[in-house]
Amino acid sequence: MDFYTQDEEFDYLVCYKTYWAIVHKNKFTTALNSLGKLLLSKKVGICVYQHNHIFNMEEESIDEAKEFLYRAMALGNTNALVNLANYYFSLYKKNLLKDNEEEKMLQFLFTAADDFSEPKACSLLGDYYFINNNLSFAGNYYKKFISHTDRNGYSFYMLGRIADLNLNKSVAIDYYNKAVSQGLW
Repeated sequence: MDFYTQDEEFDYLVCYKTYWAIVHKNKFTTALNSLGKLLLSKKVGICVYQHNHIFNMEEESIDEAKEFLYRAMALGNTNALVNLANYYFSLYKKNLLKDNEEEKMLQFLFTAADDFSEPKACSLLGDYYFINNNLSFAGNYYKKFISHTDRNGYSFYMLGRIADLNLNKSVAIDYYNKAVSQGLW
């Protein structure tokens, strides 16, 4: 758990309470997604007392966050799909996934990237394939990311690394220059 100043903790708590009220009153998908994402980021505090409920930020809050994200997904919020996939990917990078969570993560990423062209999902799939040394697939998803957003310095950098690993120095330099021009470094 990161430590935050008293003002930051107050801001996160206000966000949490606001999203909580919107979710329970109106069931807006954006609020469901935002509440799930806020809880997964663990920026609310260790315990929050809300409507006679002690909210523990450990396992219970993660389950609660996933429930909010699943509800938002069921109502058509593709950003919730990406946020849940991103959560699983953060566990994947630390080798902390359980049972079938890698399969879930990939299902969420493929759906978000291939069916909804969500840029963040494309970038995460690029990272997934890069980590697993499937450079061709990684490159394809980084290129797909570039085609869907203007914030693509990281993807140009990763394409440069792929070209570099494939010993294609001139292409690598071109990608690295594009990454720098995008403000990556």
